[in-house]
Amino acid sequence: MNMLEGCDIGIEEIHHNKKDRFPSGTAKTLCNILDIPYEKATSHRLGSMFGQHKIYFALEDEVLEITHTAYSKKIFAMGAIEAGKKRWPAFKHIRFASFDMSFKDVLNIRDI
Repeated sequence: MNMLEGCDIGIEEIHHNKKDRFPSGTAKTLCNILDIPYEKATSHRLGSMFGQHKIYFALEDEVLEITHTAYSKKIFAMGAIEAGKKRWPAFKHIRFASFDMSFKDVLNIRDI
């Protein structure tokens, strides 16, 4: 049984008011991972908020929320290094967590 079966899934993202893409690339990636339409992602552009993404898993009488907040661009550089390590073995000695992989691991999702 898929653990997401029966869940209403939604994504909410907040970025600084200079960002013009709705939804952001990260929100689109999350929609693709969770196999939900982009319309399920709500976008807010507020002040200098660098980036926050929330995923909601709603069942009857309960909601699980997973939130990721970025306070600087530094973490995106780390993500780029992780992507490079997958593409080019010379980068394998550098260690950072991969959001996409850890997200799937946390939810124990193997079929998407």
